[in-house]
Amino acid sequence: EITLKYGFKAFLIYENITGKSFNPKTLQDIVYFFYSCVCAGQKDEFISFDNFLDFIDDNPQVFQEFSNYIQTQAEKQNVLSPVKPEDGTKKN
Repeated sequence: EITLKYGFKAFLIYENITGKSFNPKTLQDIVYFFYSCVCAGQKDEFISFDNFLDFIDDNPQVFQEFSNYIQTQAEKQNVLSPVKPEDGTKKN
């Protein structure tokens, strides 16, 4: 069983692994972030990256579910961004 933790800890783990801020442009970015979320959710057990990849190979639907989940999270964050009334653009 895998426990995911999507949040600040996962982003820090991602940055530690990759040396860059999370900006998903490649499959590798998403896989590393997925692994980071798994690591952030672990309290006592550690899963190696190699074992994680084996798990994903054996359970490809889990990766698709995660991809859908982070897409939903990104959409929620965009909805929460303030909009300037004069032109309808979102503020950063």
